[in-house]
Amino acid sequence: MGDVKNQKSSARAGNSAGPPRLRWLQWLGAGVCAGVILTLGSPLFSYVRTGAMIGPILSALLPGDGPGVIARWHIWIRWSAHFIEYALLFLALALGPMRRRPMLAFGACLLIATLDESLQLLTASRSGRLADVALDMTGPATMLMLALPFWENRAWRQTAPPARGAQAPLKAARRAGRA
Repeated sequence: MGDVKNQKSSARAGNSAGPPRLRWLQWLGAGVCAGVILTLGSPLFSYVRTGAMIGPILSALLPGDGPGVIARWHIWIRWSAHFIEYALLFLALALGPMRRRPMLAFGACLLIATLDESLQLLTASRSGRLADVALDMTGPATMLMLALPFWENRAWRQTAPPARGAQAPLKAARRAGRA
C-alpha cells in the first residue's frame, strides 16, 4: 500500500514518467523519430532523388502544369517535411521521455536539427544551411505555442495549493446530496 502511495506522489511531482519499461519505450520512440529524420537528411533523400520519386506523381496529379509548377510543389513538399518531421519529434519528446519539460524537448530538437544540417555539409548531394535549421525549428515552435496554454494550465493546477476553505462548500453539498 505504501509503495502505491509513493508512486502516486512521485508521479504527481514529475519525478517519474511511469514504469521503467514504459520510459524505455518512450526513449525508443523518440530515438526512432530522430533516426528517421537523420535518414531523410542523408544523400538518399536529396532533391534529385526525391524529384525522381515525387515528380511522376505530381505530373500525374497536375497533368496540365509544366515543370516549373511541378518543381514548386516539390519544394513545398520538402519544406513541409522539414516542418512535420520536427513537429513530430518534439511531440515524441515532450509527451514521452521529456514530459513536463517542453523547453528541454525544444532544445533537443534544435540539437538534432543542427546535427542533421551539419552532416549534410559533409555530403556533395546535400547542402546544410542555417536557414534549414530555422525551417526545421518552426515545427517544434508551433507545437510549443499550441501546447503552452495546456502545459501552463496543467502546471498551475499541480502546483497551486487549494484556496483556504474552498473544500467546505463542496463537502456540505455532498453531505446534503446535491453533488
